[in-house]
Amino acid sequence: MQPGYTASMRLPTRGYVSLSGRSWPDTPQEALAGVIFLALLAAVVIPAACWVWWWFTTNRPMACRRRLEKESAEFRARWPADQLGRAPYGALDEEAQRCWLLVLLLEERKLDTYNAEASAKDVAAVRHWIDRVVVALNEAAARDRQAASAGEFG
Repeated sequence: MQPGYTASMRLPTRGYVSLSGRSWPDTPQEALAGVIFLALLAAVVIPAACWVWWWFTTNRPMACRRRLEKESAEFRARWPADQLGRAPYGALDEEAQRCWLLVLLLEERKLDTYNAEASAKDVAAVRHWIDRVVVALNEAAARDRQAASAGEFG
């Protein structure tokens, strides 16, 4: 057996102090090093936590709103207001759901911003578009029911 090792553990016994065996710093220098370490850790963790909070409360809803607005603009380009009556039911349903999510995000923004009047106008415009989409959605549902009933008896 090598000197400095015990038979049961095979760990060095000279100068080995378990970290769990230490409780308080022995010298003022160790205490100062601990305080500095904790201050540096807090200087990194607190701004990182603030950034993560900002990201999820501000940036993510704005990115979702931009995505919804883009998809709605693509729908409007594909199906202008005068052709909504010819749009398929599924596309109209998706657009209505997108618009309702957009209304929720805009109303939430209206509560947070100082320019609530402009945000209220945006909400009113989206609600007006939803009304038109819902009318077209009902027409498409009636059209599909008529086609299904004509297919059953024809």
